[in-house]
Amino acid sequence: MSKVGFGFSKKVKKNEKLGAAVTGIEKERGPELITGIAENAIESTQPTAPEPKKVIAKQENTFQVGVGKRKELYLPDQEDLTADTGDRFEAAPTSLDQSGEQVVYGLNKRARPAEESTADVGENTAAQLLNREKNSEKHKFQEECKDLPDHCDEEGYESMPIEMFGEAMLRGMGWEEGKPLGKNAKGIITPVEYVPRQQLLGLGAAPAAPKETKKRFIKSGESRVQADLVLPTGPDGKVRHLRTLDEKLVEREKPGVHAGKVMVIVAGPHRGMLAKVLSLQKPSSEGRSERATVLLSHSDETIQVRSKELADKDTPTAEEARAELGGKKKKSERRDVPKAAAPSSDRAPKDTGPTWLVTRINVKIVSKTLEGGRFYLKKGEIVDVTGRYSCSVLLEQTGKVVHDIAQRHLETALPKSGGRILVVSGKLKGQRGKLIERNSAREEGSIQLNEDFSFHTLPLDSIAEYVGVEDDLD
Repeated sequence: MSKVGFGFSKKVKKNEKLGAAVTGIEKERGPELITGIAENAIESTQPTAPEPKKVIAKQENTFQVGVGKRKELYLPDQEDLTADTGDRFEAAPTSLDQSGEQVVYGLNKRARPAEESTADVGENTAAQLLNREKNSEKHKFQEECKDLPDHCDEEGYESMPIEMFGEAMLRGMGWEEGKPLGKNAKGIITPVEYVPRQQLLGLGAAPAAPKETKKRFIKSGESRVQADLVLPTGPDGKVRHLRTLDEKLVEREKPGVHAGKVMVIVAGPHRGMLAKVLSLQKPSSEGRSERATVLLSHSDETIQVRSKELADKDTPTAEEARAELGGKKKKSERRDVPKAAAPSSDRAPKDTGPTWLVTRINVKIVSKTLEGGRFYLKKGEIVDVTGRYSCSVLLEQTGKVVHDIAQRHLETALPKSGGRILVVSGKLKGQRGKLIERNSAREEGSIQLNEDFSFHTLPLDSIAEYVGVEDDLD
């Protein structure tokens, strides 16, 4: 029978300086119970002391001018200049005082002297060879290697891992984790990394779409198309090039309308709003345009718009739409307007005309600027009329009450066919009934009154969904 055995390893650091004192410490700890085995090592009940942080002592600058080894520079002496050791050059004569000889400009190469025998070598040959050897690149390299520190062995690398070297050096200079860098502790705290721009890309220019390459065979796990990773744009929509180490790169947005891209609605009733494209729907019939389902960035409402009504955030059309939404004008437009024609104040428009605000009806908030657009297209019930042209609305989704909403920021909400309605304006104001049919193209709705069961066709703005009690006669 073959014997099967296994063993466990537990690393114990030896400390020769402590000697017998280590034994006394171990006796004070008492018995150590084994609780488990993990990766060929024993886990015990004895708590392990946290590993101390690595620190490299700061080395002061000991450089002094004129002290220490000086680097020898090679300067040719007179003997080197007069020695014929190879190809040499001399300047051509510049004087024109030559009898009948042709003047030659530039450098003339002297002919190599005839080879001499070893017997004609002078006594200074050995000294010259020694001087050349001393000034050679090999000799200089050997001298520089002598000044280098000793090679670090394996134990040295284990005691100071490479990934902890930078932090250990900074701690030796007085740095602490979470403390700003710099002499006056006013520098950065979180490390940053520079994300370079695309090669040969000008300032403010957008990179062109990648060219389609020929089909090639790829290995398992590889991608046929190389991802173009960049930093996400900032809150102002500008390109960023500095990131923290924990910030991830994202793929550069492709031009055009596609799912997942944040764009600006530049036409229609939602002009100027930021929206994220959720999906695209191809036209159901010829002659109809492609539509996109988008999520409004500020109010989180889902709507459908035409794809041609969307534009990239950095285009002039999108910037103009955003400026109109915020009530701002372009610099060029402000310069063209004379000072005398400029308005004296930017007062908000006031509500005029008849009021239709009543309680227990559903309305929809249509203001793009109210609370930064957070309530845009939100549906709710009027729970209190606080003024002639203001009211309080209980939002349907969140249950939050928004106070003092102006009438101009609201429109009536309609129920489905057969739902209860209340006439809020016109000759039939206050009458209740049900919605029979709605014609969105003509902006009209057919209703039947509860009082006399008569049918009427009214504008959609004159009717609203009624959510009150059926027996309520108010």
